[in-house]
Order: sequence, then C-alpha cells, then structure tokens
Amino acid sequence: MVRKRRFFRCSTAWGWSVSATAGLALAWISGRASGATTVRAAELKISHLLQAAPTKLAALQELLAELKLAPGQCVYMGDDDIDAAAIAHAGIGVTVPGAMPAAWPPPAT
Repeated sequence: MVRKRRFFRCSTAWGWSVSATAGLALAWISGRASGATTVRAAELKISHLLQAAPTKLAALQELLAELKLAPGQCVYMGDDDIDAAAIAHAGIGVTVPGAMPAAWPPPAT
C-alpha cells in the first residue's frame, strides 16, 4: 500500500481565511486531483475548486468567464512552472520566495 502525504502551510490558510472573511471569492486550481485537497478546500471554505486542470491558464480563463470577471479583476498566486502563464494573465500575479524561476512575473515597466 502506497500512502501519500500532503502538506499545507498554516500561513496560506490564514491568508485564505482572511480573504474569505473580506468577501473575496476564492479559487484553488490544481493540476492533479487529490482527496486531501478537496477536504482542505472545504475546511477553508474555498468556493471554487478546480482539480486535474490540463493547464492552470485554461482553468483560470474558464473560471473568469464563469464569474464574469476580467483578468484585471483577479489575483493569481502560484509557485511552479505550470503557474507562470496564469500569473502573467492575472491582473496581479503573485509568487512566493523559493518559487520556480518561471513563476516569477516579469518586472513592471
């Protein structure tokens, strides 16, 4: 039997909790499906969970269309190469220290 272990940072949970309290719509886009992610999203009251997304950009565009939002009306945070296009597409693209180099948005001009 193979056991999978998932780790979630408590600081991220705090940020999502504060954002939800402020009335912001929250979404979690994941490239793979995970029961642990489903449980954690429910605990954090994340209203939109997209799992097994073929690309993060396509999932973000789908979500923006569903919510009738323009890219400039959203913030996208990611830390891996697969997030790079979605980070660039969002009105505000955010990454974290230690993120893969491709995830870092280009400097503002």
